[in-house]
Amino acid sequence: MLKDLTDFGIAQKYFEIKRIKDFPNSKKEGIDHIETKAIDFDTTAEKLCREQGQHQFKSCDALDIIYSKNRINFIEFKQLDYKEDAEEWIQQWELSRKIKESRDVLINIIRKKNFQHPAKMNKFYSCEKNIIISFSLTDNPRYNLAYLLMYARAEEIIKKQFYNKSIQDENFNEPICINMYEFDAKYPEYV
Repeated sequence: MLKDLTDFGIAQKYFEIKRIKDFPNSKKEGIDHIETKAIDFDTTAEKLCREQGQHQFKSCDALDIIYSKNRINFIEFKQLDYKEDAEEWIQQWELSRKIKESRDVLINIIRKKNFQHPAKMNKFYSCEKNIIISFSLTDNPRYNLAYLLMYARAEEIIKKQFYNKSIQDENFNEPICINMYEFDAKYPEYV
């Protein structure tokens, strides 16, 4: 089903697969060095919302559909800053909302009348889903230790948030955190 969904999304111009470094605002987001290809999912959400005349969904930055493994990767990129109250700061990112609304965007596409596939919703619910959060760390050696500590704390907070707000009855794995500068090297472990 995921291969058919990918083909449908491309044919209907919902999915644009390109190198992450070529996404709009990649320089501003700090992702202009990432060669990995994925769906620019912010653009997908914008197109679908415009088409349906509804409010803009909060969506993840990228989506990767790995149909050979029956897996969907929801990918979000974040700039990591050192903050005293890390938990409140990370909650302001609204990551769990972004993932839930990204899932809703996919469901809206799957439910399109012209996407014909037997038992498509059951197959979507049963496929494996990864949540991948990629952080940037500072290049300034003066702040490296503080950022490394912040990275570990952020990872712990994110896992706790998703554990408390996970989508029931679906095959979501525990969130995965990847250092943004190691994304191209580490991401293939999850495809």
